[in-house]
Amino acid sequence: MRFTQPKHSDEISTSAPPARGERIRFHRPPAVKLRRWAQFIYSRQTFDRVFDDLFTDILDEYFEALSRNQFKRARWIQWRGYMTFWKAATVHLCASLGKAPARLLKLII
Repeated sequence: MRFTQPKHSDEISTSAPPARGERIRFHRPPAVKLRRWAQFIYSRQTFDRVFDDLFTDILDEYFEALSRNQFKRARWIQWRGYMTFWKAATVHLCASLGKAPARLLKLII
């Protein structure tokens, strides 16, 4: 069996273990930093209600695609998850801003 380097990132490598001094690259799962940022910005209740399931779904689908060696699909799931997060954050922001005038009216009346 001949060991070769993959031509594209979507191919599986049957290459030998890395030689001494060669670096092995590990990648963080998608949305790890985004999840930390959302936990910092939003209250625990809001994060659990709006965003926790979203991040769980992203990771589940991403790792399922990787386990099936579907690297393009994993990348697509990653980007789709990012867009879904920003859409949910925008909708939550609009809903929160919509509640502010009602709170002001309660204070005035």
